[in-house]
Amino acid sequence: MSTTIHDFLQERRIEMKLSIQQLSKESGISASHISRMERGVRHPSPLTLEKLAIPLHVEYVTLLKVANLLESPQSNCVDLEKVLSEDICIYQDKQISETVKQKIIELLHQSLQ
Repeated sequence: MSTTIHDFLQERRIEMKLSIQQLSKESGISASHISRMERGVRHPSPLTLEKLAIPLHVEYVTLLKVANLLESPQSNCVDLEKVLSEDICIYQDKQISETVKQKIIELLHQSLQ
């Protein structure tokens, strides 16, 4: 049985040893709204999940997946690592050199840290 976003939020808050009031203060979301989400009365929006991600020490994407708010991987998602590992990559009708591909990868690594 998969965990609901409601259970996940409550379990994670407890794991982090945060009260609802502490999570409210750290996330900017009202304590009553957090309580309603944990009880399943309200379903969190993507913006609410984004605000909860940092104080709960959870990746935003993880929260979106648990809440079933992430589109299927086939829709518009492209794995850049796979694309850049291809022998030939084209951008604006020009082939991207291995040097440029490596610079792109380095830039992505730096940006995502």
